[in-house]
Amino acid sequence: MKHTTKNNSKNVLLVTAMHGFGGTERSTQRLTDVLKTTDYTPILASDYGPLAQVIHQAGTRHIALNTHPKSLFAMIKTLFGFINIFRQEPIALVHAQMAFPIPFIWLAKMLAGKPNLPILWHSRGLMANTYPKVAKLFKLLGINAVGNCHFESKKLIRHGMPESKVNYIYNLMPALPSVQKGKFRQQMNIAPDSLLIGTITRLSKARGPDHFVRLANTIASDYPQSVFVVAGDGEDKAALKHLGKPLVDQGRLRFLGAVDDIHAFYADVDLVVNTPLFPGDTSAGTGNIPIEAALHKVPIVNYGEEPAGELVITGKTGFLVPTGDEAELEKATRMALDALPEANQMAESANQLVDSLCGYKDFYARLVAIYAQCIEQKPMNTLTHTYQPVLEGEV
Repeated sequence: MKHTTKNNSKNVLLVTAMHGFGGTERSTQRLTDVLKTTDYTPILASDYGPLAQVIHQAGTRHIALNTHPKSLFAMIKTLFGFINIFRQEPIALVHAQMAFPIPFIWLAKMLAGKPNLPILWHSRGLMANTYPKVAKLFKLLGINAVGNCHFESKKLIRHGMPESKVNYIYNLMPALPSVQKGKFRQQMNIAPDSLLIGTITRLSKARGPDHFVRLANTIASDYPQSVFVVAGDGEDKAALKHLGKPLVDQGRLRFLGAVDDIHAFYADVDLVVNTPLFPGDTSAGTGNIPIEAALHKVPIVNYGEEPAGELVITGKTGFLVPTGDEAELEKATRMALDALPEANQMAESANQLVDSLCGYKDFYARLVAIYAQCIEQKPMNTLTHTYQPVLEGEV
């Protein structure tokens, strides 16, 4: 694969894990696409995975590296991998999409004789009890941080990171390609007039797919034309199939596995239900699902608290339900299904809001400003570019 180069370009090393189809992997793919339109050239350092291959084939150089080592031998190998990169490559900035590899990156840059190389951590959510430890360590190491929403940045400051080292940028709303409506239903053999209710998530306890399955079990009989689809894979798939066995046997609950064409999925669902179980400081920011649903103007019912509420505003852009409250989840889902025209209008408003916060123009301007502040070692909280949301006063 031939890699693109630009005159006077600055290399940005993107460090992440790329083994799946999750939100971080998709966000990294979109980030490389944006960077190729700027004065920065992305280089991806990660493990192998399907989207890493897509990024590589699109012209971004990929350096294979285990960014989440577990054994001592693997940790030493990862450390020397970073040292070799810093000695051989003219890196202007390291943009880490996860916290775990940052101590390796910091030690490697010191050992490689690059003490002034700036490191930017993209905080997409941690376990609640991890924040105080990470904030203290990263403050000591002089790490810059960018949260994936306003709440995430406030959380980092609250736990001890200096305000001058912190800012935020929403996940980029992907470009909407031309999608043939009905294609997904046809592939899945789902009737065109079915009421299609979907979720797209990793099938693990933290993501709450069992809440979606129990919701389907509860309301299916009241909506005889309904079909429920679960896009995603994970360790709980067998247990979830067992939980929803009556509907699975009827063909009304489908487990699709990893979905390559998420645009076709969103184009054909009538309602998205998103059930991540991240209460309080465990929240993973706004997440990708509300952004993707808004892009396709699909109504959404979403578990969440303050961060998700920056995008999902009950009665205006969707239905926000307290995390883990299954009674409220059922109530909000029924409200959406019983008044789909009104729910679709909320989805239109969500599209306007998300475009103003997560659209290409604003993401590009804010990303370039953040990178410049890091490289020039200027305070992160003095950016001149600020968001101007459509729903003034609501976000």
